Amino acid sequence: MHYIDLRREAGKKPLGNPNGARAIRRAGKGNTAAVAARKVKADRHAQDEMPVIDDIRAAGILMLRGITAELIVNRRYGDRLQVNGRTDRP
Repeated sequence: MHYIDLRREAGKKPLGNPNGARAIRRAGKGNTAAVAARKVKADRHAQDEMPVIDDIRAAGILMLRGITAELIVNRRYGDRLQVNGRTDRP
């Protein structure tokens, strides 16, 4: 059974736009500008993260799981990059 049918059976109104994206396209509106802005922001963020990732790789952590874990530690402790329990950057 479809989500909308389940909500109706439960006596609830379906969530969201019943026409989906068709209504937005019909109105000539879209999110092209928003998508472009998000791409620019994502590219900028990726460029900002590359020095941190290079430091992690230089410390010998090459697997994606390890790099991800170190990025999480880096976020948790601010600008200090902790690798294997030691602080590598002030």
